[in-house]
Order: sequence, then structure tokens, then C-alpha cells
Amino acid sequence: MPSEPRDPVPAEVMRVIEKLAPDPAWPDALRSRLDDGTPEALVRSNVSRQKDVVADLVAGPPGELLNASKAARCLGYKNANQVTTYLRDHPGYFPEPDSVEVLGTPENPRRRLGWLRVTLLIWVLTRPGKGRRKGSGRGTSALPQVPSEGDPGELLGASQAAALLGFTSVNSFSSSLAQGRLPLLCEPDATEPNPRGGPPRRKWTRRRLLEQAAARRRS
Repeated sequence: MPSEPRDPVPAEVMRVIEKLAPDPAWPDALRSRLDDGTPEALVRSNVSRQKDVVADLVAGPPGELLNASKAARCLGYKNANQVTTYLRDHPGYFPEPDSVEVLGTPENPRRRLGWLRVTLLIWVLTRPGKGRRKGSGRGTSALPQVPSEGDPGELLGASQAAALLGFTSVNSFSSSLAQGRLPLLCEPDATEPNPRGGPPRRKWTRRRLLEQAAARRRS
């Protein structure tokens, strides 16, 4: 008899989230975004160590967008510019924005960046140490090794796609996909049911992923 799929969110962590979060959508949002391979001890430690930050992040809906200053405030930073500093000076450390709005004029453009509350919480939960995030290139990456050689028609999931395209994490791949930065992958080649009841899991052929990888190198 096949075993039940492991819930990526430890039970005691989920109880904390459910107690703190007024929005009932949080449990499913976490389950659909947290990587199966994330060590449970790491998630438990981060929740225990940063409970005030977790409480601030789950105070609103998981799909709510926060700008850079609000994100910094929820994450407990005294400097409202800390998030933009991370993006400028430490590429790959902080999650890529879920929303990028171009404002201003062609002569003086500016961007308004936004992060989903759930994106920020996943980042908090998966950092392997204070000030260091799993998959940021400063710790051990959880992404699998995916060879470019192989069956061009083989279907690959998000973690494999992220690795093949050179991303540092599934979150950064998903964020770029949501922003339209991977136009060849907007529509998956196939989907499969999520065993935990979340959104269907998307898959792409190795051929299309390699085409997108080549387009990224040319841009």
C-alpha cells in the first residue's frame, strides 16, 4: 500500500500558523508553496526563532502584495530600505518580487515592486541560518541535478525546471514565471493533481525548457 505524501509543513508549525493567522487560506497556501525537501527541523527552528515576524506576515491574506517598505517592516527590519538594499547588493539572497509595475516616464522610469505575504513567509521559513537563505547560493541548494541531455519529450516539474534554467530556488523560478519573464513556459505541457489538494503541478518538456534557457542566455 503506497504511503501518504509527507506534509511539507510540520504539524506543530501548522498549529502555530492557524493560531496566528486570521485568514483560513494560509494552510493551503503554505502547502502549495513549501518545497517537499525542506527539512522539518529547519522550519520548526525558524518559526520558533522568528515568531513575531511570522505573526506580522500572516496578519493579512497570503495573496496580499506588500511593497518594499511594508515588506521590510513585516520582516522586522528597522531600515525601510533594507529589502531594496538586498536586491541591489546581494542578488539571489532575497526572493524576486511577485509584481513589478513600471511607473514614471520613458526618460525617468521607476519600478514599484511587490511581494506576496506567502512568498515572504516561505523565505523566512526556509533560511538555513540567521541572515542566510536556503538556495541563495550561500548554503546547500535543494534543487536536483538535471542534465540537459536526455529525452527531449520528458516532462519535468518546477524544481527540475528551476535547476535546468539556472535558478537558485523554486521560488525564484516561480516568481519569474508569474512575472512573464519566461514567455516560452507560460503554458505548461502537462499538469498533474497535487496530492495535498493544492493547485495542479505544472510540467514542461525538456525541449521547451532548453529553448527557454537558450533565450535567457541571449537576452
